[in-house]
Amino acid sequence: MLILNEQEVIYCQVVRPGRGKFGKLSGLAYNNRLFCKIESYPITEYKSAVNRARELFDEEQQQVIFLLVEEANAYTIWRHDQQLVSLKNFNASKDFHPPIDFLELLDKICETSSPAKNRVYEIKIKKLSG
Repeated sequence: MLILNEQEVIYCQVVRPGRGKFGKLSGLAYNNRLFCKIESYPITEYKSAVNRARELFDEEQQQVIFLLVEEANAYTIWRHDQQLVSLKNFNASKDFHPPIDFLELLDKICETSSPAKNRVYEIKIKKLSG
């Protein structure tokens, strides 16, 4: 866990691309790595913020970098995530893969195939099963 002040980091919007929906997250860049915001604490709660950041670090199964950033009005905890992409570098058509609905895909395949082909397929199924 690193303790930094807000002048040492660059705030940005980030997304986590992949399957399903994606949304903008509060992010920051530090040392060529992207972090997403986990929690905030009032500026008077320094000890609570440090203790919580330590707890989060200890709970991780693998080594993950956490930052505790001192801002003007708060302490914020940030977690490094390798899957994050800066919003300005995000290309939705390339980076976003919506989930596949296989039933819908099957319906489209059946709509575009020829009726004769479907009948031959049904005959082969009946011969094999009967």
